[in-house]
Amino acid sequence: MKWLEKSTSLIRFIRPAIVVVIVLLISLGLVDFVIRWSILIFHPVLIFSDFYSIVDDLFSLLLLYEVLDLLRSLSPIRLLDLLLTIFARKLLLSTGNPSLSQYMWVFAIVFLLRILWVKLGVEKSKSDPHP
Repeated sequence: MKWLEKSTSLIRFIRPAIVVVIVLLISLGLVDFVIRWSILIFHPVLIFSDFYSIVDDLFSLLLLYEVLDLLRSLSPIRLLDLLLTIFARKLLLSTGNPSLSQYMWVFAIVFLLRILWVKLGVEKSKSDPHP
């Protein structure tokens, strides 16, 4: 029984530790983004030549936030949001990729699943008087 208590306390420690690490990564990522792309203030034309790099950095920060939100809520909708963000990143950043249509189909299917999940969940909660 003692090992069960230790494992339970370890599990209670893991999730907040992961959240702290992700928050630190988001903070460092934001500082890095501002430092790296502050040159755009003085040379805005560079946004056209470095567009994919900027979008990649923004998607990296967004993915970290999505993972943090998923850990906070542990919701299937947040998991679908994370998957949609990953596929949107893949679609936007893969130029000239022959398998782009496959990614588009997967994105569409996951998007439809998310819509159905929200619709069915909302209707169920409206019809159920006791949440």
